[in-house]
Amino acid sequence: MAATAVAPRRRSRWVTGMAAAAAVTTVFGFLTAPVATAATVPGTSDPAVTITIDDEVTVGEPITVSGTGWTTQAGDAGSVIAFKLDDGGISTTGTVTHPVTGAAQGNKTIWAIAAAAPDGSFSIDLPFPTSANATFTGTPWDVGSPVSVRMLTGSLTAGDVMRTELVTSTVVPAGTPTEPTEPTEPTEPTEPTEPTEPTEPTEPTQPGEPAGSTAITISAVVEESTGPVDGPLSLTVDQGAAVQLTADGQQGDRLAFSGLLPAVEVNDARSEETAAGGGWAVSAQAGAFAAGEASVGADHLAWTPEVLTPRAGVTAGAAVAGALDGGAGLAQPACLAKADSSGRAGLTQLGAQLAWDVPVDTAAGEYTSTLTVSLFPTD
Repeated sequence: MAATAVAPRRRSRWVTGMAAAAAVTTVFGFLTAPVATAATVPGTSDPAVTITIDDEVTVGEPITVSGTGWTTQAGDAGSVIAFKLDDGGISTTGTVTHPVTGAAQGNKTIWAIAAAAPDGSFSIDLPFPTSANATFTGTPWDVGSPVSVRMLTGSLTAGDVMRTELVTSTVVPAGTPTEPTEPTEPTEPTEPTEPTEPTEPTEPTQPGEPAGSTAITISAVVEESTGPVDGPLSLTVDQGAAVQLTADGQQGDRLAFSGLLPAVEVNDARSEETAAGGGWAVSAQAGAFAAGEASVGADHLAWTPEVLTPRAGVTAGAAVAGALDGGAGLAQPACLAKADSSGRAGLTQLGAQLAWDVPVDTAAGEYTSTLTVSLFPTD
């Protein structure tokens, strides 16, 4: 199961919905850039952090995102932050690596990963997504598009804080300044002339005879209806998908490991008649971790589910704590996500942050487990 890793600055603002205003003026034909304005905004999942993003993202240019306060629980190291565009609706076609471990990122919806400085500050230029470097589950970015960047921490470095923060922006076209023109001298005003009397309108004339004409036949065929189109409700995970948990070191009474669940896709092509007003639910359960004769119960595996292609009617399951934190872990079936009748249809991508904490005296070895993911129709 794969633990992963990973311009010029324009107008920018601190994002959380506060409006930024700027004026554009023209001086002898030159288009002048507006003055950048910004407002500090705290995070929602962690009010101790702040985020800023470009107020307007220019087509083809990097998206600059920065912030402060992004430290681990102990406050003595910077967080490692994963970035997603449009909540995972955009996947990279390149390779993103972890900035600390160098491990390649298996989850392609992770657009970039950055390590904050020890004081919690960071700044990163995210490549603008295009058909050359990305695949799109939703609509590609274009002028006027509202776009978003989600930041996630908690599973990519030892002792980090679990956070999920979202900032938004709008795509604007690239500017094309013109060459300046010399101002012309004003001319002397002329004397006004007396107004003339209005003339009576003339009657419209009839068109003349055409020189020739022909006819064009327009036709279409409506096939006999065979009823509503109906398809399957299906679950897909990339063939051979696996997660290699990353060792985060000893943390007090435990050895900590973390990783990201490969994308799980649900495709609901059922007709309204077949779905009968219902939706679907995805759950998962893990088996015990084994390394030769040694084993560790699946109750030590915890997760925080995510909907990678969010929309109304689809809800991520609740976070499940592991045994060392008083939870049942994934030894029992746990909900990854569910959809009601309003959000069930079409393709939905799901994921999760994984955490595996075991006692410090756990026998050495390479432990493996099987996570079984199941899809159910719901009423």
